[in-house]
Amino acid sequence: MNRLAWAVLALLSLTGSKAAAQQAPAAGGGATTAATTAATTAATTAATTAATTTLDSLHVSRVPFARPGLASADPNGVLFVADARQNIVQLSPTGQTLLTYSMPTRGHLAALDAGITGKVLAFYDDRQQITLFDRFLSPIATMQLSDYPGTATALVRAATLAPDGTIWLFDERDLALLHLDPRDPGALTRVPLDLLLTGGRSDVRALRMYQNRLYLLDRTSGVYVFDIFGAFIRKIPLTGLTDLQLSGDELLILDADGRTLHTEPLYSPTAAPLRWALPPAAAASPGWARAVAGPGGRIYLLTSGEIGFTARP
Repeated sequence: MNRLAWAVLALLSLTGSKAAAQQAPAAGGGATTAATTAATTAATTAATTAATTTLDSLHVSRVPFARPGLASADPNGVLFVADARQNIVQLSPTGQTLLTYSMPTRGHLAALDAGITGKVLAFYDDRQQITLFDRFLSPIATMQLSDYPGTATALVRAATLAPDGTIWLFDERDLALLHLDPRDPGALTRVPLDLLLTGGRSDVRALRMYQNRLYLLDRTSGVYVFDIFGAFIRKIPLTGLTDLQLSGDELLILDADGRTLHTEPLYSPTAAPLRWALPPAAAASPGWARAVAGPGGRIYLLTSGEIGFTARP
């Protein structure tokens, strides 16, 4: 091969190398672009999934019960429920009637709390009276709030038991929390709430001690959270609620139509709520009237004529 042929071959080889070098970055850039697009799509999908509630159907077993009212479950899953005559009925976790307590003098049951092991609190707002029961519905103590100096002028609307045996009350007249020890009713602690609640517009429906926190439900402004000493921590801005049910790390809420349950996180505002469809209630009822949270994910559904027993998956 002569010198001219060698020069042509060398020139062709050099041109091919430059072309390959110019194409390599383009290929790399395409891979980077594809990876970026995939990552963005995955992130968007994950965000959408986190914000989407799951909708599952719950299986409900039922027992007949005429016009159930207030209800509360103890740590063993035993349900205490008021009947139409304000008697307190104890039901097993499967719905079997165990015991019934009939108050000697009829009163309006405004709060029923069985959340503390071995004790049940019943508060009658028309009589301003608290009765404590053991787990067999035998009365342990009865307190007439008007008989004690710290509560003589109070207008109590809600009450709940604390793990140490003390009782938290909400005084509507003075807009205050009252912390009462049944062993020493004279030693009462008062926590003013007039700077938190909205005065005449407040509508406090429930108090509940749960996981070392005190929860107060005001239908008009939300759920207020306090520590075990009554110090304010924060407010959960959920309005329109009429009942306060706590399950796991969430609020359990029965929707207004009585056909859907959903949760709201207590501690992580970014956590996705869960939602469950409910089977129809009794034929005469448009939907379930009340949902009660129990231990281990148990849920009790109440409506005129029956009580349903289910559990979250």
